[in-house]
Amino acid sequence: MRLKGVTRTIAFDRDGDGGLISRSYGLCGFVPFQGAGSHTERLVAIDDGVSVRLDDDTQ
Repeated sequence: MRLKGVTRTIAFDRDGDGGLISRSYGLCGFVPFQGAGSHTERLVAIDDGVSVRLDDDTQ
């Protein structure tokens, strides 16, 4: 996830009500593929003001 310009890795588990609870967190770096190995990015809205950017349009 990229939050406020910093890329983080966050692992989630589902809680009993269908929500998400984070179980681990860390800072990381990510460089997207370019050229022949690249994918089209897709932005998926989850909630008002919250979205996930997918780098593989088959996800």
